Amino acid sequence: WDFGDGSPVDVTQNPSHAFTSLGCGTGTFNVKLTITDANGCKSTVITKPVSIKQAPDVRLTDTDIFTPFSNCDKSPTPANPNFTLTVTNGSVGTGCIVTGSYVLDWGDGSPVVNNPTFPLTHTYTQLGAFDLTLTATGTNGCTYTKKYVVANQSNPAGGLGTLGSTTGLCAPFNIPFIISNWQNNSPGTKYLLEFGDGTSVLLTHPLTSDTVFHNYTTTSCPTPTYTARLRVINACDSTPYTAGNIQIRIKPTAAFTSPLNGCVNQQVCFTNTTAAGFTGNNCSTTSAWSWDFGDGTAPSTAQNPCHTYTAPGIYTVTLTASNPCGPSTFTKQICITGLATSVFTLNKTEGCAPQLVTTNNTSVPGSLCVTPTYKWTVAYSAANCGSGTAGNYFVSGTKDTSTNPVLSFTNPGTYTITLAVTNACGTVTSSKTMVVTSPPKVMLPTIPNACSSVTVNPSAGAT
Repeated sequence: WDFGDGSPVDVTQNPSHAFTSLGCGTGTFNVKLTITDANGCKSTVITKPVSIKQAPDVRLTDTDIFTPFSNCDKSPTPANPNFTLTVTNGSVGTGCIVTGSYVLDWGDGSPVVNNPTFPLTHTYTQLGAFDLTLTATGTNGCTYTKKYVVANQSNPAGGLGTLGSTTGLCAPFNIPFIISNWQNNSPGTKYLLEFGDGTSVLLTHPLTSDTVFHNYTTTSCPTPTYTARLRVINACDSTPYTAGNIQIRIKPTAAFTSPLNGCVNQQVCFTNTTAAGFTGNNCSTTSAWSWDFGDGTAPSTAQNPCHTYTAPGIYTVTLTASNPCGPSTFTKQICITGLATSVFTLNKTEGCAPQLVTTNNTSVPGSLCVTPTYKWTVAYSAANCGSGTAGNYFVSGTKDTSTNPVLSFTNPGTYTITLAVTNACGTVTSSKTMVVTSPPKVMLPTIPNACSSVTVNPSAGAT
């Protein structure tokens, strides 16, 4: 939204806006709306005029044209505060201002003057900055107030210093700043103290203390120093003062990255991501490193070390980064895994077909933080009068990746059962054999039928 009156653009969807126009007629403003979508594409500009009744252009004129509404050049003091001001009506277009509608307020608590007769004289008997206002109503019913700041003050004075050394300091550090030479400033004087680190404090006269403490928690580096600035401000002027050469340094902030897991007898490498600290006049970023790998071995002073663990376990790795401002530590755990072991038993190792076999997997995973995977395979070798080819031996809802599968063997023969156990560090296998035999088959020769006594000598055979 561009309201056509020189005010900042408004980006809200449904804004409200106050227009100001002074005079005796109508003020017209061309309001423009432009819509931009998420892709950056803009609509055509829609323009509509807004007309408002103008408010009366009321004005005051100080008869002292050289220092209007100001007693600053006279340097008033508490002992001699009086300032006499004479004003005349400088309003424009008085013909459209309702007669008798003027109201003048001197701003110092003295009585308001209704329908004043100009020129008008008033004496300010107190030091300070006062809001002098003139209000009037136009013949169209619009009312307007014009404000002037009457400065019955002296030019502000002050000074800024520090207690103690301001060099070679380490954050956090609390520095006392001393504001001096402020006691004779006029009421209404303000003291804006900027510490150079992006923070500031605004104080009003009279100060309750000469000393202002500030705790620096950040370093000035890469800029060597901070400069604190004091501005003493009143309606007469703004007087600057500085206190420089504030050297704040800071210790490093330790940090590193590493794999979550590693393998026994294999190198694990650590990447140092420490945020640099700063020391010295030139903001040196040099730091010392000490790595504790948590396994009782000697610390490393390398910036980005690699380390070999010889036993599985969960180890706490600690990095200590330090400079003259102090140490910083960062810890992280790493799980070291050894090779798993493949161990299992069968509830039987031989039997007659068909045969149901259960397994009992007692493999060791290699570490507590890594879950291994299992893969079972069965190799068939025809024997014991068996024949056929390998098939799916896994039954009872189990499969070749189950922890304890159940196997069914229907053909006689020799079955080699192998368990492969895999973790992040490799695969190990073990095997067992199951021998399945077939029941014997009995064969008898044919016996002839007979109608009388007959002698039979059968001969039986078995396979």
